[in-house]
Amino acid sequence: MHNHEDRYILGSSEKELERLDNIQSLVFQDKTFETLRLAGIKPGMKCLDLGCGTGNVTSLMKDLVGSDGKVVGLDANPDAISICIKKKHKDKTNTISPSPLSSIDNNIDFIIGDIYNTELEHSSFDFIYSRLLFQHLQHPSKAIKEMKRLASNNNNGIICTEDIDHGLWLSYPHDLHLEKLRKCLVRLLELSGSDPYIARKIYKIFLQNDLKPTGDSYSVCIPMSTCPHNMMGVSMAETLKDKILSNKLISYEDF
Repeated sequence: MHNHEDRYILGSSEKELERLDNIQSLVFQDKTFETLRLAGIKPGMKCLDLGCGTGNVTSLMKDLVGSDGKVVGLDANPDAISICIKKKHKDKTNTISPSPLSSIDNNIDFIIGDIYNTELEHSSFDFIYSRLLFQHLQHPSKAIKEMKRLASNNNNGIICTEDIDHGLWLSYPHDLHLEKLRKCLVRLLELSGSDPYIARKIYKIFLQNDLKPTGDSYSVCIPMSTCPHNMMGVSMAETLKDKILSNKLISYEDF
């Protein structure tokens, strides 16, 4: 398994896991629901959520496939998987250590795994999804190949990805501080070996892997008057602080 910290620049601190769980999930929730619906998720499907983080989208997918379906959430970060499991066992106070396959209820499981080599059964999922994962990958085409391997051949398996193009942050009025944060994030992604502009390239990667993609784009508006959405940038800056300063991307005073 690839070291999670080597490729996920935001790390797995308590602050970062809280940002994923309480801010990012709310910001993208409505658009993600629409994406899943348009992509063709249906009741009874067996689905895989790659890079599931703290499990918010996995739970949404579970609701969409219903009691006759099944959803597996996979992530390289053991801390995130542990949170997923604990959220499904709120009545238990003891720490629950994630096993290779930890059953939560009859139709949702969470596993620790490597996106490039999941070790899951060939052609075993009707619907495979990832959100905001590819911007952190050093080998996106290799990940698509694994998703293709896992997609059902008999039932026209669906592969669906959502990601951010970090060249397209906009604000009005223009905010110099937000632009500095964007440039820092872009540079940190580049230093990690991943591609901050991957979203505009995924369609081509699908074609290169003999898939027949359709594509769409949307903008997520983050109103500064809406809490906790208005903490998105601040929370990300706090999470990235040590890496921004240690790589001398801006001065301490600028930060």
